[in-house]
Amino acid sequence: MTGLGDNAARLALHERLVAALLRDPQAMLAAPEQRSLVTTAISSLVMAGDEVYKLRKPLALDFLDFSTLERRHHDCEEELRLNRRTAPLVYIDVLPITGTADAPRVGGEAGSAIDWALRMRRFDDSQRLDRLADLGQLDAPLIDALALAVRCDAPIYAAEEVIEESSIEFEHEVEDQEEVVEKFKDFLDEV
Repeated sequence: MTGLGDNAARLALHERLVAALLRDPQAMLAAPEQRSLVTTAISSLVMAGDEVYKLRKPLALDFLDFSTLERRHHDCEEELRLNRRTAPLVYIDVLPITGTADAPRVGGEAGSAIDWALRMRRFDDSQRLDRLADLGQLDAPLIDALALAVRCDAPIYAAEEVIEESSIEFEHEVEDQEEVVEKFKDFLDEV
């Protein structure tokens, strides 16, 4: 694990890169006026029109290590793999950020990557779980069942009306919808 001083230096370069992604008209398809930034403790999310580009902050902490390009790439790929199971239409792909920190480009050759971004489709912020929880629209049994289903790789089913209300178009149909529903119900019964 590297020291806090290394974190500060890497973070300064990351912040420069993110600032350039926000302002440079050539960095991505969405116009700069359509871009905004949301930060978490470990990520920077560039909101760009209908898409979101999530970059890991290059930190080395006791509980995670994103200090290298390879580790950030691996973590983006893992998040894509894991979250596509429950949100296949939100999680699109992992793209290299190429160019320089002052003139970055989303996409390009993987061998020229200076960083990596997880590309997602943007969704209505009012549907975020934290917002639903604030409104009292989530309950513990539902969240526990969903968490357990994800952990166990159980099939997850959403009612047709929920899918329609989400305004997300599916790229494929479930071949045997009744079987998927029954498996999910069986799983919930076991919980």
